[in-house]
Amino acid sequence: MYFLSIKHLFYLLLCIFWGHSVYSQQIYSKADLEILEEQKNFEEFFLHARDILPQARDFGWDEMVLRMGNSYIKTKMGENQNNAIAFNFIENIYEWPTLKKDIDFNRLRVQFAIKYFQNCKEKCFKDFANFFNKNPDGELGLTLGKLLASLDTLQEYPKWNYFKAAANSPFSAKFCLDSTLKSEIIEQLSILVENSAKPEEIELTINNDCWKIIKDDLRDGLFLHSRRISLLSYNILKIKMSLTKKEEQLFQVLFILNGPIVGKTFNESWNTLKALSSDSKSREQILAELKKLDPLPGEVFKSFDGTKRSVIFKTLNETFPEYLDLYAKTCLSYLKGSEKFPNGNPTVECKDFLQTATQTEWGNSTLLNELKSIPFFK
Repeated sequence: MYFLSIKHLFYLLLCIFWGHSVYSQQIYSKADLEILEEQKNFEEFFLHARDILPQARDFGWDEMVLRMGNSYIKTKMGENQNNAIAFNFIENIYEWPTLKKDIDFNRLRVQFAIKYFQNCKEKCFKDFANFFNKNPDGELGLTLGKLLASLDTLQEYPKWNYFKAAANSPFSAKFCLDSTLKSEIIEQLSILVENSAKPEEIELTINNDCWKIIKDDLRDGLFLHSRRISLLSYNILKIKMSLTKKEEQLFQVLFILNGPIVGKTFNESWNTLKALSSDSKSREQILAELKKLDPLPGEVFKSFDGTKRSVIFKTLNETFPEYLDLYAKTCLSYLKGSEKFPNGNPTVECKDFLQTATQTEWGNSTLLNELKSIPFFK
């Protein structure tokens, strides 16, 4: 019987191990990679694709890598395998120069990341934040911002850091139609207004395509009954010099009629009101717009104390008497039932109007006496 010495046994084991190691690290050819592509064996393909030496990585090799990279993402999304394993695999192959510079691969990569992060939410938010920092993509920013807006946690991640990418994206005309993004933009613009922002600061906040959309929303908010929204819309549009003369005058008259707040806007509005006394065309245009409102604005008739109300009423009588006439006539029509008003009383402050008109000895005695004669006021 033949016995191996310890020395011979060592050499035998070494040979077996070495042979196994060489086998496991065998070099794949391009033909091998083509077979793996046909089999859609993604893991083995990317494990050995770089077995091809750099000088041999021709156009065909690039195309094969791109096809497999894109196919891997599509396959995982199609199978709804939007998980951490697939995400990490994609991020690893993303570092390959061929894939990193490819537009289609990057588009698919972002789409996959969005699905992955929508599924795991706060569990993987740190990964999402890191992903975004490498890829400040508008769609990604919008998704991340909305995800943060829906969560009470993760306060350490400011929403605007991500929404801003959408508001400044080349595709912002699409993204800025999103209601959540609009609200966040207006919130950011309100902060700028409070800090006396300049036009260029707004331009740094959102790009011009997004501004066109937000501007229309602000115009809609300019004449809402909500004082906060109306005033905010006015201030932002004014900073951007996006108000027509008619819009600015109408807002300022409404600011007075809705019970003015003392401050810069009040001073501007007061000066505009006084200037109307010699501008009949503007008064006519403003009156036509006020007639469309229901109810008619009249908070001013019950605002402040009696003395201040009288001062404002007298000024309105001197500068815009047509509105006082409109208010009184509309009140009479409602109380007499000579006209139908489907939304109810269109002159909510009519009693206050009559009281103030009486105290200031309003010059339109015909309308004043007619109002006094209504049983409603007795």
